[in-house]
Amino acid sequence: KKMSEVDVMLKAGLSFHERGELEQANHCYQRVLALDAESAVAWHLSGRLAMDAGLLEEAECFVARAAELSPEVADYALTMGTVFALVGKNDEARVWYEKALALDGAMQEAYLGIAQTMWAERRFGEACALAEPLANMPGPLGVSARYLVGECRFELEDLQGVFKWWKAVSGVDLSSGMV
Repeated sequence: KKMSEVDVMLKAGLSFHERGELEQANHCYQRVLALDAESAVAWHLSGRLAMDAGLLEEAECFVARAAELSPEVADYALTMGTVFALVGKNDEARVWYEKALALDGAMQEAYLGIAQTMWAERRFGEACALAEPLANMPGPLGVSARYLVGECRFELEDLQGVFKWWKAVSGVDLSSGMV
């Protein structure tokens, strides 16, 4: 089956985006939107691209459009939460993270996002409690959760907890006094 021009451009845009070639990725996403202004995928990817480029107002507009077009897509809600968190709007971020969880209860990234907003609000105990179950997960999510738990433990002045989580992140045991 032959791919449509929209599909070809989305695939090319993703490839450019993953390689950090943001200008080329943007060209592809804009071409998709010229062909189909209602492409929630292209709006979302344009928002992710703007977010990666630090253009957070644009990111918010683009991802909001994607979420408006496809309110049932948890990834769009998650990205909206991330955009709001990046600009320090923690209440709005939490609303979107909770919406992502309502759409997909297994979306662990949303739990981490909520924990990060709690940390930003200096609610270290709550943030730590929410992030700890994620800390054993593989990949970047687990690493981010372990880092957040360590930061929370540090802020709570729980040095043994810091040592435990530092060892989990780096493999270095600081509690023995030997580095």
